Amino acid sequence: MMEHIIDLLRTHGIRDIVVTLCAKGDLIEQHFGDGKRLGVTLTYVREYSPLGTAGSVRQAASLLEDTFLVISGDVLTDIDLGEVIDFHHKRNAQVTLALTRVKNPLEYGVVLTDSRGKVKMFYEKPGWGEVFSDLINTGIYVLEPVAIRAVPPGVQYDFSKDLFPRLLSEGADIFGIRSKGYWCDIGTVSQYRQANADALARRVKLHIPGEEIAPGVFAGEGTAIYRGASFEPPVCLGKHVVVKQSARLRSHCVIGDGCVLNEEARLEDSVLWAGVSVGSSARLSGAVVCSGARLADEVVVHEGAAVGEGASLGAGSTVRSDARVWSGENIEERSVVGPFAVASPGGGSMFRSRGIRVRYGQAAGPEQFCSYGGALCALLGTGSYILASGQSRISRLLCQAVSLGIQSCGSDVCTLPVGTPAVVRHAIRATQARGGAYVLEEDDLCFVEFYDGAGLPLSRDQERKFENVLSRMELPRAARDQVGESRLEDDLVLGYIMSLPRCTGRSVAVAGGIKELSRLVFPSATLAEGEEELKQALQEGKASFGLLLDSLGESIKIYLPGQTMLSGQQVASLVLSVLLRVDPRKEVYLPVNMSQSVENVALAHGCKVTRTRTQARPVLEAEFDHFLYDGYRAAAYLAMFSESGGNIKDMVSSLSPVYISVKSVTCPLEVKANVMSGLIQSSLSNRVVLIEGVKAFHDQGWVLVLPDAERPACAVYAEGVSMEVADDLTAMYAKRIQELIGRSTTSPAN
Repeated sequence: MMEHIIDLLRTHGIRDIVVTLCAKGDLIEQHFGDGKRLGVTLTYVREYSPLGTAGSVRQAASLLEDTFLVISGDVLTDIDLGEVIDFHHKRNAQVTLALTRVKNPLEYGVVLTDSRGKVKMFYEKPGWGEVFSDLINTGIYVLEPVAIRAVPPGVQYDFSKDLFPRLLSEGADIFGIRSKGYWCDIGTVSQYRQANADALARRVKLHIPGEEIAPGVFAGEGTAIYRGASFEPPVCLGKHVVVKQSARLRSHCVIGDGCVLNEEARLEDSVLWAGVSVGSSARLSGAVVCSGARLADEVVVHEGAAVGEGASLGAGSTVRSDARVWSGENIEERSVVGPFAVASPGGGSMFRSRGIRVRYGQAAGPEQFCSYGGALCALLGTGSYILASGQSRISRLLCQAVSLGIQSCGSDVCTLPVGTPAVVRHAIRATQARGGAYVLEEDDLCFVEFYDGAGLPLSRDQERKFENVLSRMELPRAARDQVGESRLEDDLVLGYIMSLPRCTGRSVAVAGGIKELSRLVFPSATLAEGEEELKQALQEGKASFGLLLDSLGESIKIYLPGQTMLSGQQVASLVLSVLLRVDPRKEVYLPVNMSQSVENVALAHGCKVTRTRTQARPVLEAEFDHFLYDGYRAAAYLAMFSESGGNIKDMVSSLSPVYISVKSVTCPLEVKANVMSGLIQSSLSNRVVLIEGVKAFHDQGWVLVLPDAERPACAVYAEGVSMEVADDLTAMYAKRIQELIGRSTTSPAN
């Protein structure tokens, strides 16, 4: 790949090239030397500890005295670099980014520009709610020397995460140009295979080596093809390849120098590096095999699998889809190498909006959860971890499995006898633990949420690193005498309870949640087994109001005598109103989809209101003990208010009505980004906010369009002065989304 990049630079007249080196730098310098054989001059700058994309280039600042171009060595592209450089000079820019359109921008940096190409916003590796454009950063930049000198020397610093947002905030002229041509970021096995297939299919301009011995079949010098061997183009064979009798290669195979394919071998859509030997009757489909690997007779390698350099697969062994065989590893005969599934069933991340959710059974069992524990420890490091689970046997079993995975990596585990996600988060902070997890099983669905050392759910960047660890199975293993210990800890639960508003619960009936914890938080409350028993307790006058907690102990429903029930936004308004009476503060944080009625409660108490994204982490980053993610804390505020003479029923009657309409609009994954960009560019409102999704304000309400993170759909939320207005706004934006989908699917490919 790097050779293709050097060739691209040379063809655009760029011959003085500085190469920043880190991992395997010696091998790269050894291979390319001074660059003369490629018609360029190469200078090497070494990076002895990771400095980030900008930090590594900063080391070469003394060599960069004029306008210069930055390009990654692990992409395949034929973008017109001259066009990018010319645009940079015409705009008199400090920084220019080459941009390209993609259907799914989640793994890239999204860039929003104005009509002249001036950058208005960056968002690195967004969730769907932050996808404001389908234009993404290719990692190809033109910079003035002053820009790179803004990077602090010797520290980890990234172009897209650190430097560009900082320069933008300082008013620097940063531009982006939508570049024509092919671009593929090669960061995964599937992307690597796709890049090879695109090269063979001539979708990218590059030289295919060898002689075209048949239409679409290329072979290097010294290659021997035995009688009966067959090819389905496009196929590329390197130098001195041997293809024996009845071997068959089907579309998009790339075979490196010196490979041997024995009799009856079958290969399809696979890439073999140099010196690979494939045994008789072996089957490879969608595989990548690195240099010097030996695959014996009747080996089967499935789609997405990768075999490392110098590995050996015994006769009849099978490598399943997406599995990895590591460099130098010897797999015995008839063995089966299984993967660790990290993708969701529909593709993409294994993490959902809250943690990981999988069905218990063959797809998810103790072995998988044990690996989760190892991956968490690999991500966050050795130390102590806090765990808790629901009360079912499966919940406890899977929690123990996570614990074993953590212990096997040399870390200690403290398991709470009872708890909720909020209890675990509080205990992590109280003990300065490395992190933790909460496990729950309900109706065969297993939920696990992981937390970092700040007690916050993992960030998207941490989730990606977690998945990478699992996909590579790079789980650390402690020596026998360094395996971690496990202990049960009651005091941390009591510490959480002591942090709650003081109450006895004498005026409240409580159901749901975790009964043992409810008994500790509300020692004098009436504990009910479910909703019906809760209502019965209210009818019998045993309590002035009732609380029904969900299984995570996070959200609550409120019941009043006479069958009145509050949920969702009404509960939020009530809890916030009570909270601000008993615990005043200057600022309140609310998710962007929260009702204006809730915000009005805060404004009435003189509070500043700051909106956040809707996920748990940004809300908890803003306010760690936020009542939206701690139902017991919210309930304790209500109980304390009632016990101090407050009347919950009167508070409820004073709440403003909430008129919110919600509609799901089917939206194919490949046009989501285009739809969001279209909503911004042709807004139906003069005031648009881009905290998450697109929120547009109208005279009688607001609309929020949020792409669904898990399904091919967009959620449309609308609030109005009446339900009719809310419904009309929802319908108007649903229609607009469908129009944009129609345009996206009928327009020619970019």
